[in-house]
Amino acid sequence: MSTEGQIIRRLYRSSVVSIVIAAVAAMFGMLIDGVIIGKFLGTDCMAAYGLVTPLFSIMTAISGVLAAGSQIYCAKYLGAGKTERARQVFSACMVITVIIAAAAIVILLLFCEPLCVIMGAKKNAAHLLPYTKDYLYGIAPGILPVLLLFIFNALMRLDGDPDRVIWAVIVMTVFDIVGDLLVALVLHAGMAGMGISTALSYYAALAVLLLHFRKPDIIFRFSMKDIQWNDLKEIFTTGAPTAVGSVSTMIRNLLLNLIMVSVASSTAVAALSVRNTLNTLFGSILLGIGMTTTMIAGMVYGEEDKSSARHLMQVSLRYALGFGLALAVLAFAAADPLVMLFASGKEDSVQMAAYAVRAMRIYAFGLPLYGINMVFVNYLQGIGRLRLANLISVLDNLIFVTAIAWIFSPVLGMTAVWISYPIGEVLVLLSVFIAAFREHKQIPRTPDDMLFLPDGFGVSEEDTYERSFRTVSEVMTASEELDGFMKAHQASPKEKMLIPLCVEEMAKNVVEHGIAQGKKDSSAELRVVKKNEDWIIRVRDNCKAFDPKQWIHIHNPEDPSANIGIRMVCGMAKDVKYVNAMQLNTLIIKV
Repeated sequence: MSTEGQIIRRLYRSSVVSIVIAAVAAMFGMLIDGVIIGKFLGTDCMAAYGLVTPLFSIMTAISGVLAAGSQIYCAKYLGAGKTERARQVFSACMVITVIIAAAAIVILLLFCEPLCVIMGAKKNAAHLLPYTKDYLYGIAPGILPVLLLFIFNALMRLDGDPDRVIWAVIVMTVFDIVGDLLVALVLHAGMAGMGISTALSYYAALAVLLLHFRKPDIIFRFSMKDIQWNDLKEIFTTGAPTAVGSVSTMIRNLLLNLIMVSVASSTAVAALSVRNTLNTLFGSILLGIGMTTTMIAGMVYGEEDKSSARHLMQVSLRYALGFGLALAVLAFAAADPLVMLFASGKEDSVQMAAYAVRAMRIYAFGLPLYGINMVFVNYLQGIGRLRLANLISVLDNLIFVTAIAWIFSPVLGMTAVWISYPIGEVLVLLSVFIAAFREHKQIPRTPDDMLFLPDGFGVSEEDTYERSFRTVSEVMTASEELDGFMKAHQASPKEKMLIPLCVEEMAKNVVEHGIAQGKKDSSAELRVVKKNEDWIIRVRDNCKAFDPKQWIHIHNPEDPSANIGIRMVCGMAKDVKYVNAMQLNTLIIKV
C-alpha cells in the first residue's frame, strides 16, 4: 500500500512555516520603510518610494535565481545521495553572489540619477527625483546581505536549521523599526537615512544566519577546492523562472506607475505604492508556499518518485488555497487599518488612503488564485519544466495585468489598474489548464494530469513496494510482503536473501534507535523498487540524524563482530548512501 502521502504532508507542514517566514524576511524591511515613510515623511516621499520598487524587483530577481537554482540543484543531489556535489554547488553559488552584489552596488551608486528618471521621476513626477535618489544611495550597500539572505534562507531548511531564519527575521525587524524611527523622529535624515537603516538591518540578520556555519554537523561548507564552475550554468538555468518572475514584476510595476501617472495624480501613484507594498507582504507569504513546493519537488524529482510528486501537488494546492482565502479575507476586511498604517492624516494623505482602500479590496479577490498559480510555477521549476514555468510566470507577473490596465485605463482610469490583478490571475489559471490539455490531449480530470512529468518518469507502481512503519512487527510484516513482490519480479536467490536482510537490519535500527527515542510524531517509511537490473531500497525517517556508515567507522571499527548487521549490509550491497536533509534521514541501498 502507498503511504508516501503521510510523510510528504508532515514534511510540508514542518517546512512551510519557516520558508514562508524566510520569504517574508527579505521583503519585511520594505514594508517597515513604507509604513514609516508614509506616516512621517509625506505623500511625495511615499510616491518616490513607490518608484524605487522596480529596482527592488531586480534585487529579488538576482537573489531569487541564485537561491532557487542552488536550492533545487542541491535538493536533487541530496535526493540522489550526492552530498559532496551539493557542497560544491553551494560554494560556487557563494562566489558568484559576492561578485554580482559588488557589481550591482557600483552600478547603483554611479548611475543613480538616470535610473531614477527611467523609473518615472520625470515630467509630472520630476519633483520626486531628489527623494528617489536619496533612498537609493542609502539602501545600495544592502544589496550584498539581501542576496545572501535569500540564498541562506533557501538552504537553511535543507541543512536542518530552519529556526535560525526566524531569529534572523526578529533581529532584522527590531533593527529596522528602531533605525527608521530614529531617522524620522530624531535624526531627521530623510529618505537617505531610511535606506541606510534598512541596509543595516539586513546586515544584522545576515550576521545571525552566518552563525549557522559554526555548527560542526552541517552539509553546506564553503570551500574553493574542487568547485565545478559549470554548476553556475545549471544554477542560473534552474533558477531562471524565479528571475523571470521578479523581472516581470519589475517591468509590470514600472509600466503600472507610468500608466497611473498618465491617467491620474501623484496621489494615485502613492496609493499604488501602498498597494504594491502590501502586495509584497501578502504575495511573499504565498510565494513562501511555492518555495516549499520547489524544494520538495527537487528532492522527489531527484529520486524519480512519481507518487511523492502526486502527494506533493495535492498538499501544495490545499495550503495555497487555504492561505490564499485567509489572506483574501484579511486584505478585504482589514483594508482600512492596513492602509492607514501609511497615512499621515494630511489632506492629500487622506485622499491617497481612500484610493488605496479600494485598491486593496479589489486586489483581495485575486489572492487565492495567485497562491494556486505560484504552486504550479514553483512545482514546474522544481521538476525541471523551465520553459513552461517561465511562460506561466511571465503571463502571471507581467502580460495579463499590464495588458488589462493599458487597454481599459482610457475608459476606467485608475480602476483599470486595480481590476487588472484579479482578472489577470483568472487568465493565468486558465492558461495552466490549457497547458495540461495540450500535454495530454484531453481535459485534465485527475491529479496525474496536472503533474507535467515526462513520459517514462520514475518507476511504475507495479514495480514499487511502499509501506510506513513504527514498530518491529511492522518491519517484519514488510519483510514478509516483500517475498511476494520479489517473486513477481523474478528476483535471484541472492537477491531474495539480501533484500529482506537490508530491510530488517536498517528498518529495525530506525525503530529501536530513532522512533522509540524520538517524538510522538516520529515516523518512517520503506520504499523498494525494481529498476532495470537493480533493486533500490530507500528507508526514510524524521528521527534524529543517524548515518550507519559513519556509525561503524566510529564505533569499534577494528572489531568485525561489532554492529554486524550494518556491516553485512554495507559490505554486500552494491552501494549505500546516506543523506540528512530537511530534518529527514534518507538511506538508499542499491542491491
